[in-house]
Amino acid sequence: MRAEVLELPEAIDAAAPLLASINGEGRVRHRSGDVLDVDLGEAAYDVILLSNVAHLFDDEKNRLIARKAARALRPGGHFLVQDFVRPEMSASSDTVSSAQNLFFSLLSAAGVYSVAETQAWQSAAGLAPLAVQRFLSSPLVRIAAVKPRSPA
Repeated sequence: MRAEVLELPEAIDAAAPLLASINGEGRVRHRSGDVLDVDLGEAAYDVILLSNVAHLFDDEKNRLIARKAARALRPGGHFLVQDFVRPEMSASSDTVSSAQNLFFSLLSAAGVYSVAETQAWQSAAGLAPLAVQRFLSSPLVRIAAVKPRSPA
């Protein structure tokens, strides 16, 4: 198993010593770039994880990222969006997620998206939404989608 981590140059510089200390077999590699600008290739990956990033971008940019991910996945590959989610408003809405939405809305041009919005990006990119995973120890949610296999 190998991993490629796409990250901004400043983050790579900060993480390089840690990666060097744990990456004896060279299975993890950093790639410098911005997900909005970098070509991810075609049918190159089995899994693409967008973790704690979607809240930084507006809807149009997240749709672009989903399209790039769908193109870069092999058939049967998974695109996972892991982030805070905006709850559907109700009397039992999640206070942490609502606070995160306010926080990220103030910090960036975007904010926190709902599960339905995230699945809409995935579907529009030609991916089939799968399970939503909620974690017991984190307010992050993982929203999975799969690239359909070609008909035989």
